[in-house]
Amino acid sequence: MTDQEKSDESFMNLFQDMLQKTKKHPLVLDPLRDEPQDFLNELIRSTTIQYPNEVFQFSITEKSRTIVQKQLKNYQLSLMSTVKRSEYPLIKYYLDQMTRLKKFLQEDYIEQIYSDCIQQLKKHLREEYQEGTSKLSQCLMHQIFVTDSDIKQYQTYINHAQSAEELRKDHLDSEVVHSSAFVQHLIKKVNEMNDDLREKEIDDSSVKVNSDKIQLVTKHFPEIKETYESVLQSFTEKIDLKVGSFENYLHTNQFDQCATIMKNLFDVWNIFHHHLDEENIKMKYFKLREDFLSYFSSSTKDLDYLFKQTKLEKPDIDRINTCLVNLETALNTFSLEAPIREQEIKQIYDSFLSKILKFFENIVQKINNALNKQNALENLEKLIEQLDLIRNISSVEFKTSQVYYATLEKLFGYIYQLRRDAEELLRVLFQGGEKIDFEKLPQCLSNLKSAAWIEKYRAGLYSNVINNVEQLIFQHVEKLKKAIMSTNLDLDYSHELEHVLKRLFDLNDMKQLTNILPTINEHIEEANSWFQNTTNHIFESIHSTFSLERLKQQEYKSLDSVKAEKAFNYLNACKDAFIPNRNDCLTVIDHLETFVKNFSDFIQKEMETFFDIIKKSLDTNEILDKVRILSSRIQEISDIEKASPRVFSHFSKGTIFQDWQTELSSYCSELATEMARLCATQRTEALNTKLSTAKTLSKLDKFLESSKFIDIYNEYQKLFFSQTNDIGQQVIDAIKNFDYEGVAVKMMTLKSSDEVGKHFYAEAKRPLNTGLEQLIEETENLAIMIGSTIPREDIKLIVNNLKRMERAKQFIEKHLDAPHKIDESIQNVKSIIEERIKRHLVVVKALIDNHNFSEADRKIESITVVRNLLGKYCTKEIFDEIENLTEYQNNVVLTKVVTKYSKMDISGYTLNPPTDIFERFGQVNQTNPIYNQALNEIREKILAKFREELDKAKSSQPPNSENIHIRKFESAVKYLPEAMRNALEVELKHCKDDIVQLIRDNEIKLNNACSSGDVRNIKSILLEYENAQELQSFANKVKALVLTQIKEIVEKINGNFERYEIREAFTHVKKLYNYKIELEELITDIDRPYSEVRLRIIKIFDDAYLSFTNRFLSAQVSIGENESVAAVEKSLICLTEFMKFKDDHINQLILTHLLPDGFNDRIDTLIRKIRDYFNEHEAKCVDALEKIHTDSLLNILTIMSTWNSILTKIKIYYETYSNRNTSMLSLITILQPLADHSRMLSSISELRVGRPMGRDGTNIFRKF
Repeated sequence: MTDQEKSDESFMNLFQDMLQKTKKHPLVLDPLRDEPQDFLNELIRSTTIQYPNEVFQFSITEKSRTIVQKQLKNYQLSLMSTVKRSEYPLIKYYLDQMTRLKKFLQEDYIEQIYSDCIQQLKKHLREEYQEGTSKLSQCLMHQIFVTDSDIKQYQTYINHAQSAEELRKDHLDSEVVHSSAFVQHLIKKVNEMNDDLREKEIDDSSVKVNSDKIQLVTKHFPEIKETYESVLQSFTEKIDLKVGSFENYLHTNQFDQCATIMKNLFDVWNIFHHHLDEENIKMKYFKLREDFLSYFSSSTKDLDYLFKQTKLEKPDIDRINTCLVNLETALNTFSLEAPIREQEIKQIYDSFLSKILKFFENIVQKINNALNKQNALENLEKLIEQLDLIRNISSVEFKTSQVYYATLEKLFGYIYQLRRDAEELLRVLFQGGEKIDFEKLPQCLSNLKSAAWIEKYRAGLYSNVINNVEQLIFQHVEKLKKAIMSTNLDLDYSHELEHVLKRLFDLNDMKQLTNILPTINEHIEEANSWFQNTTNHIFESIHSTFSLERLKQQEYKSLDSVKAEKAFNYLNACKDAFIPNRNDCLTVIDHLETFVKNFSDFIQKEMETFFDIIKKSLDTNEILDKVRILSSRIQEISDIEKASPRVFSHFSKGTIFQDWQTELSSYCSELATEMARLCATQRTEALNTKLSTAKTLSKLDKFLESSKFIDIYNEYQKLFFSQTNDIGQQVIDAIKNFDYEGVAVKMMTLKSSDEVGKHFYAEAKRPLNTGLEQLIEETENLAIMIGSTIPREDIKLIVNNLKRMERAKQFIEKHLDAPHKIDESIQNVKSIIEERIKRHLVVVKALIDNHNFSEADRKIESITVVRNLLGKYCTKEIFDEIENLTEYQNNVVLTKVVTKYSKMDISGYTLNPPTDIFERFGQVNQTNPIYNQALNEIREKILAKFREELDKAKSSQPPNSENIHIRKFESAVKYLPEAMRNALEVELKHCKDDIVQLIRDNEIKLNNACSSGDVRNIKSILLEYENAQELQSFANKVKALVLTQIKEIVEKINGNFERYEIREAFTHVKKLYNYKIELEELITDIDRPYSEVRLRIIKIFDDAYLSFTNRFLSAQVSIGENESVAAVEKSLICLTEFMKFKDDHINQLILTHLLPDGFNDRIDTLIRKIRDYFNEHEAKCVDALEKIHTDSLLNILTIMSTWNSILTKIKIYYETYSNRNTSMLSLITILQPLADHSRMLSSISELRVGRPMGRDGTNIFRKF
């Protein structure tokens, strides 16, 4: 006893008490060495203890507690392995032992170990229940087949639960499911299957699967036999219900339903094989088949009596058609091919159809016989109607088409022959070469009218035949009527009277056909009435036109000789033709002759009076007026004589014109003689008067043949001028040369001179005014003659004349009789030219609108030249319109045309080929830069459109070298000019090459992304494909490649785990985790392999953890257990890799998703247990060294020697491990201060040198 222990007063008091109580016969129990029997015998012989509570008090040494604790841990480890083997009696034994120890020792650690075991056991039972019920649900609800092994496996789960029943009662509470829960779950699932089966049809393939499952389960679990039998009863009732509805479906012609029922019954035969009575189902099946065929056979025989009748009615045809339709429906019911052979129905169908066809052929024979008789059309209608009635049967219609239409063709031929006979008669009638027999034609028409019913067989045949005949007659009548009424019978067309009268007589001959065609009478009467009214109107017009009263009122001013001539011709033609109103014609003729005669008498007297005045008058104006009238009358007589001989023949004197020629010639001679006398006597004033008279009478020279008044005038005028100053001649010359300034000077000279000068002034004014009038007239005529072209020379002449007129107005305005005419003429000419140019501008606009640019430019150039030539005579409006035309041309070319082709889609080039506009612009692009500009813009726009289409083709997804844009491009490019087409076709080829390359690039991009393992890149590509509907095929391909890669990764992970390559496995696990995190929303199929890998990781960790804790922390380890050491080393390496993985990804979600639940707690527990384990051994080593307890030292050195290599590897591993702020640091921190094997040996060596080791000391060093 040490001094310290002796100084402990309490300890010493306790020790004294123990010595006192154990002074006499103490009993000491050594639980490890003493025999229980010897101890008990000695105890029996010992003195009875009166107060056991004072004597026996429980106590336990630390060593015993450690031994108990280790034993409990062994129990716990054994229980965990026993739980996996479901050895529940052994488990109960372990738990009973723990319960006793807990009750006896009342230690907390026993309670904790017992509770841990109970929780593990509960967890195992719950998991086994969940696993068993889950597998059963999978088998019954999702697998196609259930095997005996599946049911036996479930029975195994039930057996395990039953084995654990006693354990559940003694140690487990109600949280653990009862063994009957397995059976209840089975019954629940079978009931669910039963409910599902009741909703299914008898031919549902899943019925067989589920029925077989329930049947198999029933063999092992009789509890569900009643459910199985209720399922069979339910389907038996469904089969009977189907069979019962068959007859109703058959009689309502729902053959597809009948076929479905027979097929269902046939399928039931296979589905409920070994479930229901097969013979009963077979008998029902053949009974339905026989009933089906019997139904059709009897329905056709019931209609045989109809074919013995001579005529079929509509109800008969309906019954036949219904029967045939039913047969055809049955034949066309595809689903009947399985239960009923098509030939069986076809035989019934063909037999019935042959009876119908035979009845049809008999009617056709009757029609052929009837066509050989006269007036057959009346008797054939009913027979044809019979054929039509039979052909209402759809199947008969096709088979009788050839015979039916051949028969109709014969009938049509018969009608066409009647038509030809009628047309031949009409031909004779219309040609008019010979007289027609009007009795035969009505008879022929009557025969045709009896064929009205044929119209419904060939639309338009009857109407074409009878209407054609009637129409020919009607058209002939109408043609004659129109020819008559459309003929103009005015006075100008008297030569048409003969033709009109001939047609009118022919038309009246057609009255004999009014009994057949009463409508023609109206046209005939209309033509007769029109002719009479027209001629009467002409007669009245002639009578009123040539009225004597009106002629007198007009003072016999003129006679419309042309019209009068036409009237005479017209009236004579009517008189010769013996028209109905001939008397009226004769009356008008007499009136017209009287009118002409009176007119001739009047003008003869008038002319004589005026000629006398001319001879005697000195008034120039009066002479001029009378000469004008006389000239007009003589010209009128001459014209009447030449142009209207019939009118002239009714004049009172037939030589009136010749008489006046003689009279004028005589007076011309007299006037010449008198002027010679006056000239000789130099009587200038009188001579001047006669000169004026001669000048005036020169208007009558055209009626003279030899001597003329103008010759006299010219001859004596020269003499008259020679007697005066030459000024007058100078004036005339200036007028001819348009020298109006000179004329003005000379005129002023004459006007200011003597009487002769004034005379010449007055004489000069006349040619001056006349010349100016001629100039005005010539200018206006030139302007009027401007037509479709504008001659430049004419414009130049017009401009020169206008300038002359302006100079005339400037210099000689006061010498003119009508000076205002100059301004009026200039304005008139400008207006005419303006109107002509406007027409040309309209044409030019039309040419521009029609894109005829070459012609438009030519006309614009011409109009521009004319505008420049006109100068100031071009109106502002014309000038503006020409400028606007240029702007309009620019707008059309640069805006409309360019815009049209800019906005036009290339698909519109089919109707508006660009080659046309390019060709038109090509013709004029050298004449105007706007065409070249427009051409370039259109070319650029078109090229841009085609290139845009190529861009769309390249951007179209998915890439396709034959997409819609390529086809659109190829369709439109052929309408371009060759150069553009060739260039674009090269670009098209490049585009197709680019698309092909794009397809390859997509493939390469996809393959590279998948092969690179860059998950984010894969995700971006997949999102890109997913967001585009057209790229779904690429998206599916990416998913397939990703799933293939995941499969490969999982295979690598499994291989690594099999080879215990934990670090490499975690490398692939991290890849799998990245796939899962990035792609799980896009590829749901990742979850399954990921979950499998995670379960594998958890299992690997659990196995390593249990292996290490069970082996390494065990107190009973033999030095020779190399296999155990290797297993522990393997488990520790695995755990360290887990810790390294955890430390490498600290604070990352991957740890939560991959590592087992409670990983950190379990690692902390592991480290704590290792620390406690080594602390315990180190304490024991120190204690053994102090006490020189060789057995303890030997045991400790054995343990340290066994695990020395493992500890060394852990430390080496730590030294190479870069990240030291980890769980490994905690582990090494624990292991670092621990004495390893070599240090312990060193301590023992030092002890050996310093102190004796005892009897066994040398053996320790020999062992180590």
